[in-house]
Amino acid sequence: MSGYAEEVLRRHPDARIILIDAEPDSGMHIRSVSFGMSGASYLAGILAADQTETGIIGVIGAEDAPVIRSYTDGFVAGAYREHPDIRVITSYLADDAAGYSMPEEAGLATRRMHEEGADLIFVVAGGSGIGAIRAAEGLCGMQIIGVDTDQSLVSPETVVASVVKNLDETVYREVASVFRGSYAPVTVWIGLEEGGASVAINPEFSHLAPLIEGRYDEAIAMEAGSSHDKQ
Repeated sequence: MSGYAEEVLRRHPDARIILIDAEPDSGMHIRSVSFGMSGASYLAGILAADQTETGIIGVIGAEDAPVIRSYTDGFVAGAYREHPDIRVITSYLADDAAGYSMPEEAGLATRRMHEEGADLIFVVAGGSGIGAIRAAEGLCGMQIIGVDTDQSLVSPETVVASVVKNLDETVYREVASVFRGSYAPVTVWIGLEEGGASVAINPEFSHLAPLIEGRYDEAIAMEAGSSHDKQ
């Protein structure tokens, strides 16, 4: 949407534009709001390390790119923080954006990780994620942590939690800033501390919520020192 927003501004120079999760060209007077996800992913890593019974967990990423590494690195850091001896298997589906639409390959990666002993996988792969969830449903003891939306609605017995962007609250807050007179055309990053990201616990696993609620300050501190969220 970055190019589109810039074209709108060229046509309507007095417009106040809010761009979500994209970087405008330098010099353009556009407010850019991006999500920092390493802190929420760190909490997911803590959750995964606490829940695994085999001591082996996995991460499936759509591609090896900064936006995905902000999730995967945060997750791995949280897992090792909780249990230093844990084993984390990492797999990327593609070398480019094609990895976001490869559900069959995500399913195969899930089965391979299960064969290696993993019993919980963090899936950061957009539209490919459904393939991992469906594969996990047929694998004994396998659970998933999803992303973007509360994916427990897709598979209540398989998806333990989801790392989500609080897009609804963010858009509301940003639009309200225009009417309140506080709009400023700058680039901002929002994560756990600002309410831009969170971990949605599946209601079926609500007993796990206190585990991560007590670690938010730790995750916020980790996120503040992360460089991935600002690339």
